[in-house]
Amino acid sequence: MSALQLAVVLAPTALQLLWLRHLGAARGRVRQVARLLVYGAASAAAAGAVGTLAQGLLGLALAEGTAGWIAARCMLCVALVEELCKLLAARRVSERCRMETMLCCVLVAIGFDLAENLVYSITATMAVTVVRALKSVAGHTLYGAIMGLALGRAERAEKREGDATAWHMAAIAVPTALHGLYDLYTLPPSAAFASALTHCALGTVAAVMLVRRALGGRSAC
Repeated sequence: MSALQLAVVLAPTALQLLWLRHLGAARGRVRQVARLLVYGAASAAAAGAVGTLAQGLLGLALAEGTAGWIAARCMLCVALVEELCKLLAARRVSERCRMETMLCCVLVAIGFDLAENLVYSITATMAVTVVRALKSVAGHTLYGAIMGLALGRAERAEKREGDATAWHMAAIAVPTALHGLYDLYTLPPSAAFASALTHCALGTVAAVMLVRRALGGRSAC
């Protein structure tokens, strides 16, 4: 991995952290933010190991390369495994800090994506590194924001002694569905850059709206 590729990988993460600081969500909490990013990176390593095992088991049930195998691999071995690992990491670390659930999920997702992109970029070309920097960063942040919003609603329901089952299910089901559909969607190289810009724009705008809504327009400090 060249120095330029490393800069391409690190730049989106730096911009996202600056954005969260601008919202007032992570200001003055360097240690907690760093801990969440590390937990996110650890969840990426766990997801890689579990996903590889799951894919091996899937190969025993379905013929590799078939439509069923591709769909199951994307939805179960990749999307479901990754979102579950992020969810478990966010819930575990949120118990040790006073940050909002939404922010915990978003920061874990950012750490997850950073670790994943660093690993991919070791052997990837510059073109692949750039496309991932545009698409996957916004995607994981969006999934984390949705997960955090659902978990936050579940916590509110539990405090009011209501049934939070639906919110807990949504916290994993919605990000998994979006993530799986994204992985199933493939484009020819000629359209890859346009897809990257579109995904980056939509993912970033949606994540900003969700975080702002969760924070209620107020500082989280």
